[in-house]
Amino acid sequence: IMGRDRMEEVLQWMHLAMGTDAEKVVAGDSIKSISSVLEKLRQLKSDLELTRSEANRYKKELEESSSMLKAEMKRKEEKIHQLEKELEVSKEENERLKMQLGSTNSHLKTELKVKEDADVEKTVDPSTEKLGESGTQMATFPMSETTLGSSTKVFSGEINARFTNISNVCKTDGSVRSDSVNVGGVEWRIMIGRCVRGGKEYLGVFLEMISNIPETWSCSVFDEVHILNHEGKEWKRTRTNESAAIYDNKTVDWGYDDVISLNDLFDSRNAYVKSDSILVSVHFVVFPSY
Repeated sequence: IMGRDRMEEVLQWMHLAMGTDAEKVVAGDSIKSISSVLEKLRQLKSDLELTRSEANRYKKELEESSSMLKAEMKRKEEKIHQLEKELEVSKEENERLKMQLGSTNSHLKTELKVKEDADVEKTVDPSTEKLGESGTQMATFPMSETTLGSSTKVFSGEINARFTNISNVCKTDGSVRSDSVNVGGVEWRIMIGRCVRGGKEYLGVFLEMISNIPETWSCSVFDEVHILNHEGKEWKRTRTNESAAIYDNKTVDWGYDDVISLNDLFDSRNAYVKSDSILVSVHFVVFPSY
């Protein structure tokens, strides 16, 4: 049996942990108070075991969550690496297509020069009726198709047109359109018209999609717009679309409303206008999204 002094010392320590239940033992009601203290200890032990069980459960859930997070991060990293590889392939293909387009530019100008001097029948778009005799003559080239990776297809095309009665076109708010060409299963054509920007008049050139397409279909397009010189010189007015234009069933035309000012266009020293006609060439690459 524990001595009184020793018991009081023990109970004082218990008091620090147990509260007032230990004070009764110190006061003298040993049997009743010790039973109460022991019950309290058993309750604390039970609570401790429950807390430990909860802690183990939380730890297990945390480990499972951490494992799932690591797996998801790994999957996303692999996807990023795959997209980076596809982007590199796309960039290389884009550079190749640009080189191909550039290599045909001289041929285009020669072909257009021959067609401009030839006595050919003019094709007038219905939208030009209000512009009088404005019309277009077309010189088109075969579409090319390239496959990137396992499924991504890229289509490239060119539209080259001579727009006549250009002085009348640039005096109205109407637009003139070329004949269309099929690239990637979709019909495309050039649309030009007078545009006013900042109080200054410009010639606007746009690439227009005219096919009926599903709501879920869209495509990204990179294009180059050229206003060619009639004298066959190497210099020309060029606007390049550095970022892709997105076409879908609601957005059917993209382009530039300030390709060249009308003052520069009609300046005889620049030789853009001959016999009241201009030469417009659009080279473009189509990335469909199926």
